Amino acid sequence: MIAYLSGVLSKIKVQSIIIEVNSIGYEIYVPRSMLEDCPSIGEEMVVHTYLYVREDIMMLYGFMTEEDLEVFKKLITVNGIGPKGALALLSTISVDELKLAIITENDEIIARTPGIGKKTAQRLIIDLKDKLDLTLFDTKINIEQLNGLSSDSGSPRQEAIEALVSLGYSSHTAVQVVKKVTDYKDVEDIIKQALKQLALI
Repeated sequence: MIAYLSGVLSKIKVQSIIIEVNSIGYEIYVPRSMLEDCPSIGEEMVVHTYLYVREDIMMLYGFMTEEDLEVFKKLITVNGIGPKGALALLSTISVDELKLAIITENDEIIARTPGIGKKTAQRLIIDLKDKLDLTLFDTKINIEQLNGLSSDSGSPRQEAIEALVSLGYSSHTAVQVVKKVTDYKDVEDIIKQALKQLALI
């Protein structure tokens, strides 16, 4: 298993990069966002990699961070999403956006990826909800992301989420407690019920 490659960036292609290590050029398939973040040709870089081997196929997939690599490895365990599908997904949305979509159970943002339908997106959410580390993600979610990705954007429930976050609760906690409030009159009612639930935690 090739855990990572450290070498000189030799070439940037449409879907991949070539890293030269000890006079050997390794072609690594990477997310589109990584192509934009690569250093200049001739500069050194480190790429965290996953070696995909099937029958007569050997392909290297690479990422800037170990976290992105781990998410990729989790994605390819989902039925219907292979390495190409996982790479396409991470080229369409960021890891943070993927985690937010899973937290809010928003299959629409995931289904934007070419080749991934709504059923596969729903299966992904179910399969990865308990496998991805979403705890550390709490501090990365901001209101702008919630407004842009949540299907409840602009609704009383969304306003309640924003209010709870402004009170100091993590976005993940706010989303989870508000989702449990199904019977309400207005935003204030949602917040009151949510705070009662939080008091019991």
